[in-house]
Amino acid sequence: MKNYFGDAAKRGRALSVRSAECPAGRAARGFVSPLDGTDTENLRTAARPGRINKERYRLIAESAAIVAGETAVVVTADGISYELLRAEPVFVGENIGHWEGVLRLKGGADA
Repeated sequence: MKNYFGDAAKRGRALSVRSAECPAGRAARGFVSPLDGTDTENLRTAARPGRINKERYRLIAESAAIVAGETAVVVTADGISYELLRAEPVFVGENIGHWEGVLRLKGGADA
C-alpha cells in the first residue's frame, strides 16, 4: 500500500516520541500546532501553588510515531516536550495512515 502520509511527513518536524513502553523513544515526523478554538482570554487557571496552563496543541504524525496501547506518551518537537492527552489512528483501508492527537505542554503548571 502507498504511504500517502509519507510526502507530507517529509515536510513535518522531527519528533521524538517516548512512552512507558519505549523509554528510549523513537524518531518520527509530524506536525504540532495550536489547537483551534483555544480560549485566548483564559489560557491559565489559578491553582495552588501556581497556575495550570490550559493551552492545547494538535498532533498529526506518521503511522509509525505511536503504537496503539502506549501509555505516558511524551512528544518532543524543537526542544519542547508535550504530554499526549489522546490520539486516534486515521485509517486508510485496513492500515493506519496517520495519527491525530491532542497535546499539552509537559508539566502543565507554572509558578
